[in-house]
Amino acid sequence: MGRDVVVCGKLLLSRDCLALWSAQCDIESARLENGFQHDPDHRSIQEALAEEIGIEYEDAALLIEASIREVSADGGLSRAWEIDFGSVAEVPPAAKDAIVHKFGSMRIRLPSTFFERIGADGPAPRRHYLHGDQSDSVSGTYFCASCDAHVERTHFESAHAGRGLKTYQESLARWERRPVRVVTHAYRPARAANIFTHAAG
Repeated sequence: MGRDVVVCGKLLLSRDCLALWSAQCDIESARLENGFQHDPDHRSIQEALAEEIGIEYEDAALLIEASIREVSADGGLSRAWEIDFGSVAEVPPAAKDAIVHKFGSMRIRLPSTFFERIGADGPAPRRHYLHGDQSDSVSGTYFCASCDAHVERTHFESAHAGRGLKTYQESLARWERRPVRVVTHAYRPARAANIFTHAAG
């Protein structure tokens, strides 16, 4: 819950031929409404973290740069988000104290549904591909991070012999260290098919 300022006014525009010459705004009334309920679909990640941790909005500004990864929870029955605020160079003292007080450390876990309450500005989240991920749209092709293109399976040995598994592991490590701010802009299915998965295991 919060407060909403409702303002009524007139906007007067003056034109000289096709160009706008001047603009004038006259405020006719303004009132403060208490108990205004913000639409949760338009809440930012910074707002959500501030509320979850119990800190000021401004203190959560740097926290969206923390690394995040999806992990198993409840003995593998569900998924959760693990956020490492220790990966942020300078965490405001007030935020650090609040995180440690509530979660016991700078590495915390949040339910998998946490980001469902957050609305992303701009286009829908894009599919992120790791090296060797099977394409969701073109059957029989896989993403090559070295070439930034979807290719046939034989490409990995013919063009990058012996380097495929290492490149996959490096791309996986980068994805698992991605900052919190990208969660609503990019996604990768938990069980994405990848030609290097069995070799990595």
